[in-house]
Amino acid sequence: MQARLKDGEVHLKVGNSGQPVPRDAQSHIFKRFRRASTGSGVAGHGLGLNLARELARLHGGDLKLVRSENDWTEFELRLRAVQPGPAQTT
Repeated sequence: MQARLKDGEVHLKVGNSGQPVPRDAQSHIFKRFRRASTGSGVAGHGLGLNLARELARLHGGDLKLVRSENDWTEFELRLRAVQPGPAQTT
């Protein structure tokens, strides 16, 4: 995992090892109920990446696939940086 602040946004890169997303499926992975036919028998309904991207967009950011090859898949989450408010006294 890697995080950095750039142009008022937080950029968070997250990657994992395992079977890569097939190249012909990469443009469809954020579509609702869309699943790649990898033959691996992984359970799910094809909602996770769609929901993650929609939540990022609702917060003024985005989620994108950076790369998926050679047993490594990496995503980048971008969110607006929020300036901390003044300290509150109680």
